[in-house]
Amino acid sequence: MDNMSINDVVFVAFLEIFINMLIALSLYANVKKYIKENFIQFITKAIIMVLFISISIYFERKYLTNIAAIATLSIIAFILGFKWIWKLNYRFSIIAGFTSIFCIMAAEFITYPFYPIILDFLQSNSFWQNRFILTLPSRLVQIFILFMILRKEYTLSDVTVLADDWTRMSKFDRITAKTLIITIGICMFFIFNFQDLFMKLNAYQIKSPGININLAVYFVQNFFYISVALFLIRRTRKYSKYKKILSQEPIDIFEKIVGAATAEELEIYAQRIEEKKKEVNINVI
Repeated sequence: MDNMSINDVVFVAFLEIFINMLIALSLYANVKKYIKENFIQFITKAIIMVLFISISIYFERKYLTNIAAIATLSIIAFILGFKWIWKLNYRFSIIAGFTSIFCIMAAEFITYPFYPIILDFLQSNSFWQNRFILTLPSRLVQIFILFMILRKEYTLSDVTVLADDWTRMSKFDRITAKTLIITIGICMFFIFNFQDLFMKLNAYQIKSPGININLAVYFVQNFFYISVALFLIRRTRKYSKYKKILSQEPIDIFEKIVGAATAEELEIYAQRIEEKKKEVNINVI
């Protein structure tokens, strides 16, 4: 059980939830545009979301000790928040919930080796009394992730299998969306259990460097699978938009392009065709 103090809720949970909420919204909802169009509404929704998740996490940590169970309930809270408060569709809400919790756990996993160093510096052996300072490295990692996403303008908000109206999607696109969500969900389930075991081994000061290395490898593997899944799905974001055209014969595509072209475009096409003819004739000779 983890009886979080009010200070922990305000200075740790609020900040953690807000940053990771922004990471998810930046990826799936074009948060920069949202802020510019209606800043007051953005702040209002952000406050409601942070309060909702914080209350949820407070009671989860108070009555549960298994990290997998806490993380699962936290994901559900995030999903409900993204759906009810931010009005994302179910696919985006689920993926955004996964992303938020994954960033929290990944940052903790990366910065965990610094905990003993910080505690030695503070001349303390209590994690709970120094939670804010100990989690600062995690916040820095999460802020860096958010900064890179915003700087590179990396987004998945235009991925058709996630953004399109479900009722208008093809059977293939629905299967793709379900497969993506299930794949990431399974990876998250494994990460929860690895993280739970890792934290318990270290909490009880069980010296097992070999096991810790194995858990680290498993964590990286799942991170890799999730990253690859999101990368591949992003690569296909415009496929659905053009797949009807791409599935046609070249002559049919050409006729449609010519039929929709302006006079200036037709002149350019004619010039390119003449250039291609000369190129073919030269190659034949």
